[in-house]
Amino acid sequence: MIVNFWNNGLGSTGKSRCRSRSRSRSIMSIMSMIHILISLLILQSQPPTINAEKNDNAKARTTKTKTTIELREEEHEIGYTLGLILQYPPLYSTKSSYQQIEIYESEHYGKVFVLDECLQLTERDAPNYNEMLAHVPIMEFVGSRRRRRKRRNQNENENENDSENENNELLKNKVNVLVLGGGDGYVVSEVLKHPIVNRVDHCELDEGVIEVSQKFFPWAKNLWNQTTSSSTNASHDDGDDGNNNDNNDDNNKSEKTRVQLYVEDGAEFVKRKSQSIQKDNDKNNNNNN
Repeated sequence: MIVNFWNNGLGSTGKSRCRSRSRSRSIMSIMSMIHILISLLILQSQPPTINAEKNDNAKARTTKTKTTIELREEEHEIGYTLGLILQYPPLYSTKSSYQQIEIYESEHYGKVFVLDECLQLTERDAPNYNEMLAHVPIMEFVGSRRRRRKRRNQNENENENDSENENNELLKNKVNVLVLGGGDGYVVSEVLKHPIVNRVDHCELDEGVIEVSQKFFPWAKNLWNQTTSSSTNASHDDGDDGNNNDNNDDNNKSEKTRVQLYVEDGAEFVKRKSQSIQKDNDKNNNNNN
């Protein structure tokens, strides 16, 4: 059609030019087809892109290569993208009742914990936020105790500079801590560093996360104790209010016996324990009356 168009109403010179232009256009068309074929071959030789499952907060995408993958999470609401290069294949991969659990190795971040292709933590940067989750609430609690004691001392005209007695008094009144989630165990391990903590009740939904964490992360290796026959656990099941003033044998307790693990839904756990405490309080009130 192009040749016929250029031939209409043209002389011999015009026809010659049209034939030359037609050959040029044909050559260009052939070169374009070759370029397209080469592009298709290149695309077929590249590794596939795996679209991960999406949740409400983040989207993860992995691009697989021969020896590494790129794990990427995008927070569109705040314009934030995180990319992490991981060695492939993973050190460990399993499917629990709730999610896909994977452990990867990173050259710069150590072992990397991934659930359903969403980054959970790395060995190198895990302290940055887990320590804040554990230490800030406990220090605020201890600080509030100090402030209450200081006000009481002022009202009773006691010596405000007796800091040693104050610290001893604070340590005598130990507390129990509840941790919901955090199956990697890092928050629990940080909470146990405080001598004021008597016991940690840890509630985690997915037992598979616990088992994998024990296998690959040093802080979780001997962290949990699922035995429920100890006197401390029994007192909690009877409706302990979270404060424990009975300090017998506290110095003989290892960190393992200070953690009670509950494999269940956190909301149901809190509901059940709250009802138990309320029943005990009502019973005590009736006995007092």
